[in-house]
Amino acid sequence: MRSLMVDDEICGVFYSNELVKQYREIFEKDILHCNPYTLEMFQGRTQKEKFMASIFLLFAPLM
Repeated sequence: MRSLMVDDEICGVFYSNELVKQYREIFEKDILHCNPYTLEMFQGRTQKEKFMASIFLLFAPLM
């Protein structure tokens, strides 16, 4: 429950196998157009990037 409050996640339950299949296909197509973001990339962020992330985090609940 804490994760839902901190990260503004959405939890959903699908009871239709056909709907699950459609969303899985959409997800798999989306993944093809994504760039991986590795732990090394995250840890290698500049001070400016870290500062900007902390500023945007303040406004996340408003979005």
